[in-house]
Amino acid sequence: MHDTLHPDRLVVGVFSARADRVLRAVYRPMLRAGVPYFRTDPATAELVKVAANAFLATKISFINAMSEVCEAAGADALTLARAVGADPRIGRLFLEPGLGFGGSCFPKDIRAFAARAEEIGAGAAVTFLHDVDRINTRQRRRTAELAARLLGGGSPAAASGCWAPPSSRAATTCATRRPSPWPPPCATGAPPSASTTRRPWTTRAPRSPASPTPWRCPRPARARTWSCT
Repeated sequence: MHDTLHPDRLVVGVFSARADRVLRAVYRPMLRAGVPYFRTDPATAELVKVAANAFLATKISFINAMSEVCEAAGADALTLARAVGADPRIGRLFLEPGLGFGGSCFPKDIRAFAARAEEIGAGAAVTFLHDVDRINTRQRRRTAELAARLLGGGSPAAASGCWAPPSSRAATTCATRRPSPWPPPCATGAPPSASTTRRPWTTRAPRSPASPTPWRCPRPARARTWSCT
């Protein structure tokens, strides 16, 4: 809501002066506040949106690719990001190694941008977006694998927020308030899927002589989706 009421710029794609006047009237409070206003044609306005998101996605994947190189070279990725971002031509925003981008905009926009560019004969100009997407997907897998190693496991399942006990221990039974996905990975030992990694859960094994104290998966700060007993 804040971004809607306080945008960085307004870009409108119109065919007529009348449409421009109407939009200027609608956004008059923002224009009075000094928000930059760009009047252009619809094609350019659409490209402004996807080009901005493609650039930010590229910046995120770039620094994550550099973090992978840093890991192999024994360098410090955080220091690299700060030093590179100190260049005013580059800046620090969106230049932070991490899980990569997600949400409802960046993945959809870069894929749709690349597909549409292919349709209009400009696919070669945006082939790098496929690499941006692949780097982003690989970064999630690398993060899960790193977390699994740090937790002492050999499988990305260990990074899902759920630890399954050895088969010799008491069996795990789970119940969930939501019908999907089922069973949760903690019950099967299977690697988490994209749908389950977004839904934290907790589990508890029944008491038994072999397991006198109930164990629990690590609970994220807002683990409200799954409740296993």
